[in-house]
Amino acid sequence: MNFEQIKQIEPALAKLERHAEHAGRHGASWTSYLLASHEALTKATGRGAAIEELQTAEAYEICRAALFAAWSRGSKESAGSDVQTTMFDCSSIYQ
Repeated sequence: MNFEQIKQIEPALAKLERHAEHAGRHGASWTSYLLASHEALTKATGRGAAIEELQTAEAYEICRAALFAAWSRGSKESAGSDVQTTMFDCSSIYQ
């Protein structure tokens, strides 16, 4: 199952995708967006999903990755090429 198929089953995920892109475009960090959207995401997929087909860790991870991709698209639009490209910010040097 991919994100497009999951969105057909649970339309609320399309709204989260739009919000993720918007957040990235307006400078929100990925972590802050993920924390803000966590409750809505877990109601749509994963253990808290109302639809039994989406009550899997795989569905949750697919959706989380798709939201990260949407956030990244928004970030790239606003910041050019200097953006976070993984879910984990590895841009600072560890000391």
